[in-house]
Amino acid sequence: MQIRRASFPANSSQPPCPFDHEDLPCLHQHGHYTRFSQPEGSGESRIPRFLCKFTGKTVSILPDQFLPYRPINLPVVQAHFDQLADATQDPDPEPCRVKRGCLIRAWKRFISTERKLSLIDFFGQRLPRTNSPQDLWNAMRHAAGHLSQILLELAVHGKSLLGDYRCLKQN
Repeated sequence: MQIRRASFPANSSQPPCPFDHEDLPCLHQHGHYTRFSQPEGSGESRIPRFLCKFTGKTVSILPDQFLPYRPINLPVVQAHFDQLADATQDPDPEPCRVKRGCLIRAWKRFISTERKLSLIDFFGQRLPRTNSPQDLWNAMRHAAGHLSQILLELAVHGKSLLGDYRCLKQN
């Protein structure tokens, strides 16, 4: 399971267990792995891993600027989605081919029927009825704020912006 650092208290040196063992100290440092900071393969970040001694599952703690399972950073995704949802914005300079491909795949995943239905169902009455993905993105931004806040709210309920991955299910 990959969770973002913002998902647990800032003063905590260890994340709370996402597998319903909050009152028991069950997570133990279990090494780390490295992940590229940019889609082009530049810059590396060290991602700490924890092991739940009750379930045997691992939890990776991503820096807040990372998206789970995507090699593109939050500010870039938010700016791209904002640009696609607002026709009055001037287009950004053309990103590199690799970054452009990551952004195109992220938007395609976001606008898929399955994702739209899942997100509309999650946000419920906070969103107006919407037909287009652009309207959905704008409504989500209005209801929940910046992309980091949207991700945090989704993560609390085992959901993600671009896919409800099996590893996010708590049990």
